[in-house]
Amino acid sequence: MTTTDTSRSSRPIARPLALVGLLAAAITAVTLLDVPGPSELRAAVESTGLWGIAIFMAIFIGLALTPVPSSAMAIAAGLLYGLTIGSVVTLVSATVAGTIAYFVGRSLGADALVHYGGSPASRAVRFLQQRGFSTVLAVQVVPVTPFWLVNYAAGVSSVPIASYVLGTAIGILPGMVGFVAIGAFGTSALSWQFVTALVFVFGISVASAVLVQRRAGL
Repeated sequence: MTTTDTSRSSRPIARPLALVGLLAAAITAVTLLDVPGPSELRAAVESTGLWGIAIFMAIFIGLALTPVPSSAMAIAAGLLYGLTIGSVVTLVSATVAGTIAYFVGRSLGADALVHYGGSPASRAVRFLQQRGFSTVLAVQVVPVTPFWLVNYAAGVSSVPIASYVLGTAIGILPGMVGFVAIGAFGTSALSWQFVTALVFVFGISVASAVLVQRRAGL
């Protein structure tokens, strides 16, 4: 195996390991530093009412249209709003962002998408052209391709809008709820809720890494 092959094969495995490292660092920072607890943060957020939720969702939607990981905003939603409200906010925001990206991708066309997204964008377009709902559901449940890129690619590949929205809403639900749960229970690192959420999200990351390796022929 060449140096290039070794580097390529190590990249997918690094993703779940990086996730664990990032979470461990965040938990350590919250534990050691004088950071307000979830109850204080949620009390401050509740005081903003519906306007606070609207502003958070607008920020979420805007960032989800870029390469910024939506998982970070899902964790923030869990921290600020708790599991139930955070999950609803995350699901609605991510679905709206995906729908916007879908129509933007359709208007830009394949050439522009491939120019900015490179070969992953080209592969995503070809894969999404195979089917409708089932294909969108598959790539959203196990995020082999980044969320933002799948959304733009879906518009380029002309997946029917109804199939796309339904597949996205259902497909992102497990992973997004897992990240929201990490945010909601992250300050109680030894709680069964947090451990369950962490194991679940780690499992999705590992599954994604395995699929990336298989697609690469490794």
